[in-house]
Amino acid sequence: MNFDYLISGRRDFYAVIRDGIPSHFNTWSTPGGQDPKTLNMWDVIFRHDSLDTVPPAAVTDLAVSLVAGVGVRLDFTSPGGDGNTGTAAEYQIKFAKAPIVDFVKRWDAGTQTGWPDLRDPLPYSDTALYAKAKAYLSTEISFWASDNVTGEPAPVPSGTAVAHTLDIVNTAGKLESNAPYYFAMVSYDKTGNVSGLSNVVPFTTGMVSGERKAAPEQGASLANAPNPFNPSTIIRYAIPSAGRFLVQIFNSQGRLVKTLDQGVAKSGHYSVSWNGRDWKGAEAGSGVYFCRLSFGKEIKELKLVLIR
Repeated sequence: MNFDYLISGRRDFYAVIRDGIPSHFNTWSTPGGQDPKTLNMWDVIFRHDSLDTVPPAAVTDLAVSLVAGVGVRLDFTSPGGDGNTGTAAEYQIKFAKAPIVDFVKRWDAGTQTGWPDLRDPLPYSDTALYAKAKAYLSTEISFWASDNVTGEPAPVPSGTAVAHTLDIVNTAGKLESNAPYYFAMVSYDKTGNVSGLSNVVPFTTGMVSGERKAAPEQGASLANAPNPFNPSTIIRYAIPSAGRFLVQIFNSQGRLVKTLDQGVAKSGHYSVSWNGRDWKGAEAGSGVYFCRLSFGKEIKELKLVLIR
């Protein structure tokens, strides 16, 4: 099974073959007279005939942020085609509702963890097996089994800042509004070598699907629901014309707790979620907070009550 990796440079081939082929396949021939190593070698030669075995470097700075009224934005620094040299041929970005891993953990009888889940009771029906698989996929999921982002950006030279926005308001897609997700990516070069898995980013979309409406006829407005709330609330705000805006949370002493959204937006109705945490990610205590929308010379404030 080393041949696939040595010829192609594809570490994912090596990992899959090592995991899936029984131990007796490590010999040059099996009792049945087969020669799986040779077959694997020729398969890779015909499918991946290249002397280029250097994959793109793994992305390490993937970041996810909210775009008011649109969805989420992905940012990263582009890798090269060979490590951090040149230009990759393709970016593949995926998302899932469970932590994304390169390969799911193989079942470990000692720790009773991994997949397939062999804890009692063992599944004796399709329904029971599906239930166990669904339960496991809430703990981790492989990158290759996660959902693909559509329309990944075109590759650019190594070291270039890349941004890609996912529109979950006006486009029917798999991403849900106001829901937690994990994002990760890999890159390919022109001969099919694949990078390692990027850093995995947890993020809550915080957007109410379909929330964008026509521009308000009067000035900026601000509202939220539920209120009181625990653990999160949706804050809805309207901007009467294109311009710079700022949405922030303050405590009752007037100290800034967190900036929820900021930037330049078109006129319209928008929404953002506050999960009751400060800018460090720590839980804010029970009490009264104020949400402030700043737009031009206008300032709107809203009282929020967090109950733990």
